[in-house]
Amino acid sequence: MRLEGTKLKKMVGPGSELDYMDASTFQLQNKTMLAKLSESAMAAVKATSGQWEPALKNGQPIGSELVLPVQFLSSESGRGSEKMGVPTMTKYTKHSYKIEEVDVKPTFKEGSFERYLAKNLRYPANTDFEGAVEVHLVIKEDGKVISMFSVGMGKEMHDAISGTIQKTQGMWNPGKVDGQPVAVSQKLTILFVTNDGSSKPADSNAKNADVVITRLK
Repeated sequence: MRLEGTKLKKMVGPGSELDYMDASTFQLQNKTMLAKLSESAMAAVKATSGQWEPALKNGQPIGSELVLPVQFLSSESGRGSEKMGVPTMTKYTKHSYKIEEVDVKPTFKEGSFERYLAKNLRYPANTDFEGAVEVHLVIKEDGKVISMFSVGMGKEMHDAISGTIQKTQGMWNPGKVDGQPVAVSQKLTILFVTNDGSSKPADSNAKNADVVITRLK
């Protein structure tokens, strides 16, 4: 038995819990059969409670409604389930992914992106800023890159970093999930230091930095 167009409605709450089920779209006249099918579907989906990432609004988790396709197959029809198009699970479900979540990571066409920054990023002359800057990159589905920064470092430093990154537009291969290009976020740390010729101890942050930019005085 297969119920065409069956949908299963459910709510994922702010804490990833399953809120409620609604099998009204089963459209069966036999109420006993509807109850049994609803119970079976409810048990299957309820088993995923706590395994969901809640939706966010303004950075806060909120409840959201999902509609899942459901098929009920008899043991006989189940033997041909591949031909009948039984839905398969996929990881391709989000608008953006962390770099450790994707099947294929985004790549910089020129090789090492860290080496590119070390070669092309210049320490602005008119700034007193020194220290680490955490750069958040988002490589979008079309290979375009967006950059964001975690600390205030002044306009000169901001423009130097963002300008260098903007020049890499078109130089990225996007990451992929289930064979589909997706937006992927990653972060790297750039350390800006001044070398005045003294024998002061090396900056302890240098070993944790992905890129070190040095200014000579």
